[in-house]
Amino acid sequence: MGLLKRAARLLVRIAGWLVTPIVATVTAAIGAALASIFAPTVSPMTGVGIATAGGLAGAIIGLAVWIRVLRGSPQLQEALAMTPDGAPRPEAIDELIAGESRPTPPPAAP
Repeated sequence: MGLLKRAARLLVRIAGWLVTPIVATVTAAIGAALASIFAPTVSPMTGVGIATAGGLAGAIIGLAVWIRVLRGSPQLQEALAMTPDGAPRPEAIDELIAGESRPTPPPAAP
């Protein structure tokens, strides 16, 4: 039973850590798609540039919103074992590697 519990914890933590890159990817795709609405009205090279700029803007906006949500929710930080800047907490990584099941203290409020 302990191995199953450890595997489930590992899966949840990894999924939580993947939220930040997933948010960036999805918002970049949305930004590029929205910017591509204007692409048919210009030359192909300019259209690619517009789509690229839209993707970059979408990723920046999406990450800024995600980090703001993450910083504002200590419960979310604890559940995902992340720091306020969206990185995995070192203690959580050590815990998963070592296989120890010790609770980690909640992050300090900013």
